Amino acid sequence: MPRSISLQHGDKENSRKSIKDISKELTHQLPKTIKHFFPKFNKSLRKIPDYRKRTDYELSEILMGGISMYTH
Repeated sequence: MPRSISLQHGDKENSRKSIKDISKELTHQLPKTIKHFFPKFNKSLRKIPDYRKRTDYELSEILMGGISMYTH
């Protein structure tokens, strides 16, 4: 059974730690969630043509990094 992630309103003393913990958990859960609901997502990202001259990172890695930034 999935766990829910939430903070109690007014829990200011533990909110900083809780937000860090929640952020860390979301970082770990996002790839699992994408893989579960969109199993072909990464394969689709890899099909996008990459016209950059310098390719230290795969385009799919950069795109997933951009998507991940909006989960925090």
